[in-house]
Amino acid sequence: MSKETGVEFAKVTIGNKACLICGDKNDAIIPDNVLNKIIKEVGQLDFHSHTYDNDCVSSNNDLKMMVKLRKETG
Repeated sequence: MSKETGVEFAKVTIGNKACLICGDKNDAIIPDNVLNKIIKEVGQLDFHSHTYDNDCVSSNNDLKMMVKLRKETG
């Protein structure tokens, strides 16, 4: 989807509900209210997509979000 639309996506699961977060061409930031639900209800980040080739390489924004998730969720 990202390569077709030119924007990044993140999918999170909270309980039995899936949430697809649409970002922009550089990142898909998980909003604080969704992050809080992930923490409170033991949700998870399922995946995150990139708009460019070689998309398995983490960007600086990806690393920052992973540090934030790790800090908040352990």
